[in-house]
Amino acid sequence: MKRLPILKTLTDILFVLSVIIMFFTVPFAFILAVMPQMIPFELFDVAPTDIPTGEVIALFITIPGLVLYMYALYLFRKTLTLFKNNKFFDNQVIINFDRIGKTIIAGFFITTMPLYLYTMFAETVLLLKNDESWFTGDTLFTLVLGLFFIVLSEVFRTAKAMQEENDLTV
Repeated sequence: MKRLPILKTLTDILFVLSVIIMFFTVPFAFILAVMPQMIPFELFDVAPTDIPTGEVIALFITIPGLVLYMYALYLFRKTLTLFKNNKFFDNQVIINFDRIGKTIIAGFFITTMPLYLYTMFAETVLLLKNDESWFTGDTLFTLVLGLFFIVLSEVFRTAKAMQEENDLTV
């Protein structure tokens, strides 16, 4: 438990950074969709006015998936706070782990499917320019991470039941 404060601090920093990034990403995506001529710089050597509408739509569909990842990070922060207070087998820990897993899996499908569908039906210019395969080890890792948290929830549920049974036999 000596490393719990380090994990909690890093998680807090990551959460704050993701909120700041989202604070700038949503207005930027809106400006890119409505007034691309107002963006004074190029994005990956492509003028904002030359970005296909499909890629802007894919960006808008991806944003809710990123918000789901932020929510999973928020739940993880809450769980670490419970651990800090020595509440390891609390019902909220079990519920949080289950929600974290389901949220990560939902975020995975929301962020990955638009890119997959876009590569199937459209010509890529900017976002997927050099990406030959949309299903890489990183995306697979995200799916496995979500499943891991769901399994971890079941492990904690079983451990809680065993602890309660042990407390009754004493």
